[in-house]
Amino acid sequence: MQEFEVKYYPEMLLKSRSVRRYCCQRLGWNLEKLLKAVHPDCRVQREWARLWVTCPEVVKEAVWEVLSTTPGVDQFSRIERRPWNDLDELAGHALELYGEALEGRSFGVRVKREKGLPFRSGEVERFLGAKLLETGLPSKVDLTRPEVPVRIRLTAGEAWFHVDHGKGLGGFALGTQGACLSLVSGGYDSSVASFSTIRRGLVTHFLFFNLGGAAHERAVRRHAHYLWRRYGASHPVQFVSVPFEEVVGAILEKVSDGYMGVFIKRCFLKAATPIARRLKCPALVTGEAVAQVASQTLVNLQAIDTATDLLVIRPLVTMDKRVVIQQADAIGTRAFADRMPEYCAVISKSPTIAADPEKLAAEEADFPWEVLERAVEQATYTPITELGEE
Repeated sequence: MQEFEVKYYPEMLLKSRSVRRYCCQRLGWNLEKLLKAVHPDCRVQREWARLWVTCPEVVKEAVWEVLSTTPGVDQFSRIERRPWNDLDELAGHALELYGEALEGRSFGVRVKREKGLPFRSGEVERFLGAKLLETGLPSKVDLTRPEVPVRIRLTAGEAWFHVDHGKGLGGFALGTQGACLSLVSGGYDSSVASFSTIRRGLVTHFLFFNLGGAAHERAVRRHAHYLWRRYGASHPVQFVSVPFEEVVGAILEKVSDGYMGVFIKRCFLKAATPIARRLKCPALVTGEAVAQVASQTLVNLQAIDTATDLLVIRPLVTMDKRVVIQQADAIGTRAFADRMPEYCAVISKSPTIAADPEKLAAEEADFPWEVLERAVEQATYTPITELGEE
C-alpha cells in the first residue's frame, strides 16, 4: 500500500475551532468519495493538522491526480516508512530513497522528531546532509529553495520519508461555502470564473443561454462537464440550458441600438434569478471584467446588477485578458475555449458606456417580457453526471 500525508490549506486552519473542524471533515469526506471511485481499498484518515491517505500501489498516480485537483488541499507528500536504530542506518535509507533524484541537483534536509529521541533535529540534519554530500551525487546544499527537499519525520524506531511532493489547489473544501450558479458561454472567462468559485469551496452549477443552436450547446456541455469532473466531482450539480433565441429577437426589434448590450445582460440576470432560487443558490457568477467591452464599464455593471436581488460574483473583475487565458491554459479549459465559435447575439454600432437609469426603464417598459418568462419555463435541467454519459 502507498501512503500520502495531506496538508490542509492554511486559511482553513485560521478559522474558529468549530469551523476548522467542519472544513477539515468536509475535505476528508470529499476525498473519501473521490478516492473510492478510484479504488475501493483507498482509505482516508483525518487528524487535526493533516489527512492520511492510503491506496494500493497500482492506483498511486490516479490518487496523486485527485489530491492535486481537490479544493482544500494545500500540499501532499508520498510517505515511505523505514525502521531505524542509528543515524548511519537512517543515512542508508535516505540514500536509497533519494539517491537517484539527488544527482546533479541541490538538496536540503529537514527533520522533525518526536520527544524523547537521543538526537536533536539539527544534529540529524547536519549528519544526513554531510553523508549525502559525500556521495558526490548532489550539486550543493540549499536550505532555502532546494531542488530536492529531503523531509523526514522521526519516531522511536521508525522514520517517515517524504519522497514525492505535490501541490494542491488550495482554497476551501467544496461544499463548505454554499452554492452558486455560474453563467457559462464556453469561453475563457466563464470557465476561469467557474473554476475560481469551485476552488473557493462553492458548489457551482452551470447556466447556459443558448444563442447558437445545438452545436453551441454540445460544446458548452462538454466544457462544463470537464470542469466539474476534474475539480468538483465530489458534489453533483445541474447543467441548465435556456433557449434564448426568441429573447434576442425581441431585443433586436424593441431595444435601442446603444442599449442592447446592457439590456441583454440584464435579461440574463433576470432569467437566472428564478433558476438560482430553484437550485438554492444565493449568488450568480459571471466572467465579466471591468472595461473589457462597452457593457462592462462600472456604470453599466451597476445598471446590470439592479436586474437581480441576488449577489453577483465576478471573480475576474480586475484581471487582464492575457492572465485569464493563461489561467484557462493552466486548468485545462483553454483547448475548449480555443475551439468555441464566437456567438454575438446583439452587436451595437454605438453602445453606451454609461446607461441612463431613466432611459433603461423606458426601454424595459416597452419590452415584451413574456418571451423571457417563456424561455425560463422552457429551460432544461440536466444532472452533470448525465453529460458524461452523452
